[in-house]
Amino acid sequence: MKVRNYEKKELITFLVLVVLIVEVIVIVFLNTFKINEYSKITGLVIKKDLVLVVVDKEERKTVYSNKTLFFNDFKRKYKIIEDRGIVMHKGNKDYYQLVLKFPFKNKKIKTNDVMNLVFIKGRILLIKIFKIIWEGD
Repeated sequence: MKVRNYEKKELITFLVLVVLIVEVIVIVFLNTFKINEYSKITGLVIKKDLVLVVVDKEERKTVYSNKTLFFNDFKRKYKIIEDRGIVMHKGNKDYYQLVLKFPFKNKKIKTNDVMNLVFIKGRILLIKIFKIIWEGD
């Protein structure tokens, strides 16, 4: 008895195994790979190398838990010079005022300039990012 091409099962079995192996690899990758989550905070320059930021309680924890920040796409080490405590109540949120010290390395930055500072908030699994996208806002 002669076997026709459409009756051969080796190719189908091979393709099914390849698809299953790829799916397992993708699932493992999604559950192990983590990406940084960032928090952007606006600050006001009060002096050379000193920045004043007003943050809520959650952002304050982020600032205290990090030792580096990103400014103009460069990583900089900073120190918290002063924590002035609660300076404003809005709704049911408290806002804190912090003075940070780090080198700007830019001569064009003067007093009263506004700058964006980026802090690493935490790490999030890649699968959770897809879950957030799937659920929407």
